[in-house]
Amino acid sequence: MQRSRDRILTTHTGSLVRPREIVDIMRQVEAGQPYDAAALHHLLTPAVAAVVRQQAEVGIDIPSDGEFGKRGWTSYVAERLGGLESLPGAYSTRRTGMAGTQHGRFRGFYQI
Repeated sequence: MQRSRDRILTTHTGSLVRPREIVDIMRQVEAGQPYDAAALHHLLTPAVAAVVRQQAEVGIDIPSDGEFGKRGWTSYVAERLGGLESLPGAYSTRRTGMAGTQHGRFRGFYQI
């Protein structure tokens, strides 16, 4: 475990902005469409290395993969836990994976 006596170590939680090519493949996966797993792996490896390097360059002490390989939090949880089901309704949107009021308030941002 990394420790510091001189300052507070920094990190972050959550997703970082993924490269467009990764987003496109993740959307195929989410929609249940065929996708090239080898191409995804080929894109993820250097993208994760780059995002970890960027975090180190700006002083993040404990970098992460930026959740590049996860389609989204709800998908990640649903794939690993049983007994969960997706219900239709206004709260969740499969197209963007976003839920709640921020999708409506920042519609332009989510139209990637």
